[in-house]
Amino acid sequence: MPLSRLSIVALLMVSWGCASTTPAHDDLPRWSINERPILDIGDDAAGIVESAGDVNGATRLPDGRIIVADRQSSSLTFFAANGTLEKRVGRAGRGPGEFVHLSHLMRCGDSLLVYDSGKYSVYSLDGVLHRQFTLAGPSPGERAYRTACNSTGVLLSYGWDLLKNLPRQSSVVRTTVPYWLSRSDGTLLATLGRFWSSERWASIGDKVSGTGPLPLGKQPVVAVGRSRAYVGFADSLAVEVFTLDGVRASTIRRDGPVRKSTSADIERFKLLDTLGRSQVDNERTVAEWREMQFPQTLPAYSSMVVDSDDNLWIRLYPEASETRATWIGFTSDGAGLAQVALPLALIVTEIGRDYVLGTEAELQTGIKRVKVFALIRGAPAPSTP
Repeated sequence: MPLSRLSIVALLMVSWGCASTTPAHDDLPRWSINERPILDIGDDAAGIVESAGDVNGATRLPDGRIIVADRQSSSLTFFAANGTLEKRVGRAGRGPGEFVHLSHLMRCGDSLLVYDSGKYSVYSLDGVLHRQFTLAGPSPGERAYRTACNSTGVLLSYGWDLLKNLPRQSSVVRTTVPYWLSRSDGTLLATLGRFWSSERWASIGDKVSGTGPLPLGKQPVVAVGRSRAYVGFADSLAVEVFTLDGVRASTIRRDGPVRKSTSADIERFKLLDTLGRSQVDNERTVAEWREMQFPQTLPAYSSMVVDSDDNLWIRLYPEASETRATWIGFTSDGAGLAQVALPLALIVTEIGRDYVLGTEAELQTGIKRVKVFALIRGAPAPSTP
């Protein structure tokens, strides 16, 4: 029987001690975070919760300041280390320093890359606009769909799925798209190859249209460190590793079963997917759900982040019975590092030596809050004789 919204909210608010871990990762030491965040933007006497807005990326500077991409105000919002609002940079519009549809923020070393309506704007960490560029693929007409960057400004991207030449029937589809490395001005560095795109539900009649990535479907995730680029397709707990000149180096792999999806998994996905979104967007999404087939299996994972020590962290896709999301870490040479349980609704944007930064939508209101949690490292795993 599908879970009600109220029962799912209650499940997600269960105590921290209920997190579960896949047995295949029990050999890794367990790290943790403090239950109470060290910074919760909006949780102060000034009541600036609205200042975080519609968050589409956040970063924490070495001095503790937080920069947030706020689509609601069409600006980059700067907060002091204590959460006090300092300034806003940008406004709605189509000129330099203005945003039409602020979609994503990345910190790439000493620069901020802000994506808006087909182009990237490069800002200093103080909010000064330096230049703009478009990020094209290896072949004419190819555009980046998802992008990650490292501290030296190397970008890893994969392209849009154009859904061409498909059978004339509505179904789940997955094609191949280009993956490539480039500089922070859009200059191509290396082509990795053509690999899987997102699983999508294609509605096919007189023309082909997509509803976006398939709910609970397998979606590619990418990350890039100081010397390695990581590409994952979520079919299994495996990640392909490339050097920054485009050569395949190795595969990071962990054993784990293919997990069946359940009605509870689907209902929880629906709840989390509609948090913090407008009524108009949600009505359109719910109408799309009625037409599509949800997948019979769950993805292996859903996101990746390279931390400040160049370790790779992978978020395992949680089952409906889990109240926390398990992240597993690997060193840059592929060795298992640790596991940590994080809040289920936390969208992690950054992991430092002693903190985790992310955005979490309130379960009751959908309001997005920017939170910083203290990261507590556990003891090393015992050596095997």
